[in-house]
Amino acid sequence: MATEQERNRGAGAYSTPGVDAPASNKPSPIITSSPVASFAFQNLNPPSNQYITRDDRLQMQAMTLIAAGDTLTFNVRLLRVDGVIVTNNYNLICTSAGVRFLQVQTLTEGFLLSILCVSQTATARGQTFVRASIIRVGATIQQGALGLFADYVTLNSPATWPGGRIIYPTEGPGNIRQVSGTTPGAGAEVNEVVPASTRWRLISIFVQLVTAVAVANRNVRLVLVFAGNTYFRSVSTFNQPASTTESYVGVPGLTYQTDAIATPNGTTDITLPPDIRVVTGHSIATNSVLLQAADQYSQPQYTVEEWIDLL
Repeated sequence: MATEQERNRGAGAYSTPGVDAPASNKPSPIITSSPVASFAFQNLNPPSNQYITRDDRLQMQAMTLIAAGDTLTFNVRLLRVDGVIVTNNYNLICTSAGVRFLQVQTLTEGFLLSILCVSQTATARGQTFVRASIIRVGATIQQGALGLFADYVTLNSPATWPGGRIIYPTEGPGNIRQVSGTTPGAGAEVNEVVPASTRWRLISIFVQLVTAVAVANRNVRLVLVFAGNTYFRSVSTFNQPASTTESYVGVPGLTYQTDAIATPNGTTDITLPPDIRVVTGHSIATNSVLLQAADQYSQPQYTVEEWIDLL
């Protein structure tokens, strides 16, 4: 038998005993509106403004300053006229440093969608530079129909089209690196020639001079030379005597000073021109006063910012 509480359940205090009130939820209104945009699925416009014909070629150029060389991989995507997207990889191998390598590649006819170029070896900007362009059959390097990109590439920093840059190799920051120079023979001066297709900004120079027993005061002079003509000279006023070892450090804008505590086995500073840049064929050298036949310069060490030049 139902209890009094069960008989009096309902929608409220004044509801009929034993009768529940029906649900009073109203149906949700249906709201419709026209779409803001519409998309075509037939008769589409071309996805690219660059159509590759049977007479067009991809021209790839590269130069590296890596002694062991570098390999550049060009990834090319095209939309063929039958609607199929094809992807191809082309390798341009640079077998030596300071030499321009060029390759011309036939492409599939269709719309050029993208090109990406990445280095297999370079790890720093300033080591490997690439250029890509579209040319016509029979055209020279200077007759490119479309420049795609020209930039430095590394393992993790590719050059791309579209959206890439076209710059000259000496634009922007270069590769800061340590260069171990050539050790001169006994009684010979330091003479470092800037390598082919290279531009250096000198940051610092370090070299030691060990003097022999011959009695004389040597004075070290740092010079920059091109085609036999000296266009910069910085003179150390320190008189290095016989049978001593002295280190010489060249830094741009540094005022001359000598480590008096350690001399004659200390360090002498020599100033360099501010922001000095030297290119292929220029020499960084010493021109010492009273250098003796048995005196010996150590292997010079250079810190430089380096770019590819003359690509």
